[in-house]
Amino acid sequence: MAERARGRLAHLVFVDTGPLPDGVAQMDLTPPDAQAATRATLAEHGALPMPARAELDAAGSSTAGIPDVVFDDVRARSVAEPPGVVLTGARRGTPDPSLPKTVVACSFAPEDVRELIDAGVPGFAEMGRPEWTLVALPTGHWPMLSEPSGLAGVLGGLG
Repeated sequence: MAERARGRLAHLVFVDTGPLPDGVAQMDLTPPDAQAATRATLAEHGALPMPARAELDAAGSSTAGIPDVVFDDVRARSVAEPPGVVLTGARRGTPDPSLPKTVVACSFAPEDVRELIDAGVPGFAEMGRPEWTLVALPTGHWPMLSEPSGLAGVLGGLG
């Protein structure tokens, strides 16, 4: 998607995530039991509400460092994710090597990503190209809530 809006972008940043391969949905990367639970939630609610803190932590989506009052406020204001966002594969343009790209690694280490790049794992292989950088910010999955100044510092220091 960023490649399609290239004229409006100077730098693409992925915070604790990376690009999905063309046609792949985020759910495609989850284990079968998690997919079944997601489909059951979609069937029950018609959309995917933001999970409770315990559910996120159990799924490995760390909420470390987020004050309870902040998490509760975000959850209360959240809007359920529509089924199409959850189930439909991403459509990307052709990757643009002139667009600088950075992954801010918060719940995983840049070294872990480098191992996946070296192994040629789809979704990570493209991160080995020269326009990609990896920056560590070990905060948990939501640094914008747990460490906003640290994230702002990283973002402010990019190109």
